[in-house]
Amino acid sequence: MVTQNKNLTQWVETYTGELYSWAFHKLPNVELAQDLVQDTFLAATEKIESFKGKSSPKTWLFSILNHKIIDYYRKKVNQTVPHENKSLARFFEPEGSWKENRRPGRWYDNDEENLLDNHDFRAILKKYLFTFTPTLIQ
Repeated sequence: MVTQNKNLTQWVETYTGELYSWAFHKLPNVELAQDLVQDTFLAATEKIESFKGKSSPKTWLFSILNHKIIDYYRKKVNQTVPHENKSLARFFEPEGSWKENRRPGRWYDNDEENLLDNHDFRAILKKYLFTFTPTLIQ
């Protein structure tokens, strides 16, 4: 047990920077990257008995971290996003798809007509096109 604690202490000192760099590269913010690196070392502490030395400690820790990152994104994908605007709730299902009876219709009736040939559409497009910032336009 004492040897394992020394190993973990050494691993924290040796691998924290690399693990953090990897997590920061894969995750949307600093705090989350820090949390998952910390969770990685906690999981390693709990599972140190299962480390048989068949791989390097670095490989083992990165494997744990990668599973933590995958679990984060899996959980995020499976979360339902609540409607921020109550008026939108009448158009969308809780998981975000269109309600069947609220799907938007075609923008124009004539398949032959090009939308940019429609005077009303062009007027609205011109009105709002220049309200976007250059970053959004690109």
